Amino acid sequence: MNAYWSDRRRPIYESKQLIYFVSACKHGSFRKAAAALNINQSTLSRRILGIEDMAGKKLLSRSIHGVKPTTDGERFLLRAELALDIIAKIDC
Repeated sequence: MNAYWSDRRRPIYESKQLIYFVSACKHGSFRKAAAALNINQSTLSRRILGIEDMAGKKLLSRSIHGVKPTTDGERFLLRAELALDIIAKIDC
């Protein structure tokens, strides 16, 4: 079984992927999100494309004015933020 898929054939996302997606949505721009994350803009763009590939859906609408979540992207964003909030609350 691929480490990125659950037994129900749903993708399993890494927290870094969720952080990248949330940052792109919050900043509304790959350039601004990449700068905030201290990574290259093309790297962020490729990672977002990988997330969309895993999800099997277009999650961001891209234009010359920036990026914004699609309807599916809004749903993914809410779930990503919830997952990151839960991860942040894990007490070791």
